[in-house]
Amino acid sequence: LSVLNGHVKKLKKRAETLSERISSSLDASEIKLYGELITCNLYRLKKGEKCARLINYGEITEEIKDPLDELLSPQENAKKYFKLYRKKKTGLEIALKQYEELSEELSYIDSVLWGLESATCTTDILEVKRELIAAKIIKENTPKFDSIRFDAICLLGKEVTHIPNAFVPQRSTL
Repeated sequence: LSVLNGHVKKLKKRAETLSERISSSLDASEIKLYGELITCNLYRLKKGEKCARLINYGEITEEIKDPLDELLSPQENAKKYFKLYRKKKTGLEIALKQYEELSEELSYIDSVLWGLESATCTTDILEVKRELIAAKIIKENTPKFDSIRFDAICLLGKEVTHIPNAFVPQRSTL
């Protein structure tokens, strides 16, 4: 159980990281707008300007203060914003896909934990172990999971004596 709980903690931490990445990528459309506004106003801009007040003639006419890199020309600034937009857009797509996969894995592990809690014999526990090995969540010889007798006692509430030799824990792991 400690192996699975540790795995769940790692997945939840990874989910937090992905959530942060997703929220930081949501401003991609604003970055694209900056690039478009710079492109539309190239004739008004000069190299060396730190910022520009550009008019957005979209749905609502508004003036936007756009930060510029003073070492770059207006065309290079627009190119920089479009490159950043593509990077954030791609990052958002990847992060959303990873978040979906992570959610599926968490729900799978929840079902495995439920299966362990409802196990009635060591055969059920061994079956869960084989399933976790097949899913590459644990390794074949995971020491913490090999203490199957201890797990069985915790789950079933009684000493279990008919455990195959391959799964009997070593003295050092108890």
